[in-house]
Amino acid sequence: MNDKKSARFSSVPCPPRDVLILAAWFVLLTCLGDIGMQAIRKLVLHSNFYWRAHIVWMILLANLLVFAIPTAVLLILAWSRRLSLLTATASFSIVSFVCLLFYAHYRLHPLALTALAIGFAVQAARFLASRPTAYRGLVTRTLPGLAVMVALLGTAIGVWRIVTERRAMVGIPSAPEGSPNVLLIVWDTARSLTLSLYGDKRPTTPNLERLALQGVRFDHAIATSSWTLPSHASMFTARYPHEVASTLFRKPMGTQYPTLAEVLRARGYATGAFVANYFYASREYGLNRGFTHYEDYTLMHEVFRTSPLLEALSVNGTGFPALKYREIIGRKRADDVDAEFLDWLPERPDRPFFAFLNYFDAHIPYKPPPPFDRKFSAAGDAILDVEWDGAMPKGVQGPEKRKALESAYAGSIAYLDDRLGKLVAELERRGLLENTLLIITSDHGESLGEHSHTALGHSTSLYLTELQVPLVMKFARRLPQGQVVRAPVTLRDIPATVMDLAGFAKSSESSFPGFSLARQVAEGKNEFAPAGGSTVLSSLFPMPGWTRKDFPVFKGKMASIVRGTLHYIRNGDGREELYDFTSDPLEQRDLVPGRQQQDALAALRFSLDSVLAKPNPADPSAKAR
Repeated sequence: MNDKKSARFSSVPCPPRDVLILAAWFVLLTCLGDIGMQAIRKLVLHSNFYWRAHIVWMILLANLLVFAIPTAVLLILAWSRRLSLLTATASFSIVSFVCLLFYAHYRLHPLALTALAIGFAVQAARFLASRPTAYRGLVTRTLPGLAVMVALLGTAIGVWRIVTERRAMVGIPSAPEGSPNVLLIVWDTARSLTLSLYGDKRPTTPNLERLALQGVRFDHAIATSSWTLPSHASMFTARYPHEVASTLFRKPMGTQYPTLAEVLRARGYATGAFVANYFYASREYGLNRGFTHYEDYTLMHEVFRTSPLLEALSVNGTGFPALKYREIIGRKRADDVDAEFLDWLPERPDRPFFAFLNYFDAHIPYKPPPPFDRKFSAAGDAILDVEWDGAMPKGVQGPEKRKALESAYAGSIAYLDDRLGKLVAELERRGLLENTLLIITSDHGESLGEHSHTALGHSTSLYLTELQVPLVMKFARRLPQGQVVRAPVTLRDIPATVMDLAGFAKSSESSFPGFSLARQVAEGKNEFAPAGGSTVLSSLFPMPGWTRKDFPVFKGKMASIVRGTLHYIRNGDGREELYDFTSDPLEQRDLVPGRQQQDALAALRFSLDSVLAKPNPADPSAKAR
């Protein structure tokens, strides 16, 4: 194109009305491009992306948000008569291409993607703006059709999701008379060490303590992994993480085993889940199987997770570090989870319910609402003192900063406990508590620098700071009051326990592997002798792409076993660790170098090898071995 022609079409003005029309056209085009990219992710690449009921509207809202500032700037230029059609087209094209190319931001550097988007946009803009009459005609003719297409897609997917949920209850038999409700409460990231129920000097859990006096407290409940997905998978399927293919990050839970929700729904239960952990407990990770009603994302978080550009700018939805803002975008508080659950209860059919409530308030960044933000410290926003590696906490330097962080974490636990007390009171007011099996636990714990200043968070190791969690059960019809089980137990046994206490233990169609923890209660396991139940096994795999070599997990696959008072850890490089957690609760004194407990070490080593040697049906190579 020669300079005269370039100058001619670059001087074609773009009035404010045309700016608005172009903005709408590019927003709708980008929406359709987004929908196409999402379809490729789901149908071609088999990504763990879930087509939520409002996905099209969330894509539209996200693009309106992204295009808002450029549109405002261009309108100002247009009103001052300093905007050309070429500049407007190039600007909107850049935004559109950036939005679409950022689907690859996990693989390519954002600057490279932005440069590529600018190159594509400039060429597209020069081509379109060189034909202003035809270009304007194309925009005005196709704009209504694009709007109709987006509206039809949004409506169709929304209706499909609603119909699917309603059809899920069709044909389900009536539950046996007298079947109890089951309420599984998971305080995501709540370690037992910080609960006053388990000895913390701060009054973090007075309501949970009262419930424990009305039921059973397990003093050494161990998660099957130190992060969300594999631990939840075990609680739902009674399988260890390596059995359900939930060992890998960004991969959904395997589908080869039934879930507790599926089994209870088949027995006539209404099933509902109310989830605050958007990152690894949302629908796309497979935990929704068996639930006829599943609520996860808030509106704001769904908007940010739907747009790869907004997701990247907010560091995977965890805040805006450049603005010194660290908070989960659209975080769902415990109040919100409770409200969703209580609103659902009257809507369910006349059936017993199985409800799963996942709370995320104890997860980093530790930002409980007032007055819990300063309940144990007046230090202010402790999370700003944390060193970060992208969306992951890297560490905290200095005892004062660490103390402030611990206080913020304790305040988060106290907030959860306060909401628990209110929820239980409401269930009692509605007359539901007496016939409800209530289970309160966590999916994993949290390291707060006990092993090094960099060991902050979870999914970094298999120390008990990341594995030992609260476990309290209350069910007046079947469980005694005020009993304590000191023997180590695994969360893997929750499904077998639920089926036993709900009266389905002898039903062949609803059986789960593992052992009912009610047996431990009946036998009065108040000592540390091996309980004779499931192996208390935990495992952890490294996250692909991470470079944090200071975390134990990055030496390779890890596994551990708890038996009696001993905790045996096998690291990825083969190094072994052994701790007596009764005399050394923070696991600072490794017994392996001193060659102590050699007989116990050999027995634990053999037990671990025996469990891990069992073929994993999810592994295609398992049959060949």
